[in-house]
Amino acid sequence: MIAVRVLQRGRVVREAVFPELPVPLGRGPGNSFVLPDPSVSREHARVELGEDGQPRIVDLGSRNGLLLGRRVVQEILLDRRVVCRVGRVAVELERVSEAPTLELDARE
Repeated sequence: MIAVRVLQRGRVVREAVFPELPVPLGRGPGNSFVLPDPSVSREHARVELGEDGQPRIVDLGSRNGLLLGRRVVQEILLDRRVVCRVGRVAVELERVSEAPTLELDARE
C-alpha cells in the first residue's frame, strides 16, 4: 500500500492511501490522485511497481518534471518515505503496512 500526501509548508493538507498500484498523478480528472495545480501536467507521474517488484514514482514526460531536492529526475525508488515535487506541488510518498491498526480509546 502507498500513502500519497500533499504538503504545504511541510504540513500534510491532503492524503490518500492506495492498496493497489499503479496510481497515476496529474491535473486531469482521470488520475487516481488529482493535483489541481497549473504546474502539474494532465498525466504527470505514476506510482508503479518496477521490474524488481519495488514501488517507484515515474515521470511521464511532464512539462515541469519530477524533482527530488533541486534535481529533475525520471524516477524515484520508494524504499523509504520520500518528499518530492510534482511540478510545484510538494508530495510525500510512503509505503504503509497492510496490517490492521490498533484502535485506541481517546480517554486513555
